[in-house]
Amino acid sequence: MPGKVNTPSIELNQLRGMATGLQANPPAGQATILVDGVVVAISALVSEFNGYAAVWQDAVDTQKVAEKAVKKRTTMEPQVMARHHAVALALRGALGKSNPDLGKYALAPEKARTKLTTAQQIEKAKKAKATREARHTMGSKQKKAVKGVVTPPKA
Repeated sequence: MPGKVNTPSIELNQLRGMATGLQANPPAGQATILVDGVVVAISALVSEFNGYAAVWQDAVDTQKVAEKAVKKRTTMEPQVMARHHAVALALRGALGKSNPDLGKYALAPEKARTKLTTAQQIEKAKKAKATREARHTMGSKQKKAVKGVVTPPKA
């Protein structure tokens, strides 16, 4: 039925039902039927719809396998990632944090921190000051100076 949206499982059931119905109850006991202006053997239609149903079933089965695999991966992920992190730390400890041989283990060597120039340090300080002003952040002494005022309740 064009225009009607079905789930794959509903479509699978419809394809199987069509094949079963054609095989068990050919219309008016005929061996052929006229489809889109072409005479087609009922047995050919049964084979055609069984083939379609097999494709739909493969998709359903594959999806179930994929869902099972994703669920298993999700369950294992915390343990695997913790183990991966521990081994990465061990390799960095054994080889050194910036050793280029870490690439052999899919680890990036740590880069040496670059020193900021005087102009870059000034720019960094300006940005930090602007951020504090924009966010209205205060230092610990400024926070202590802020006192709340409690108004007495009206009787």
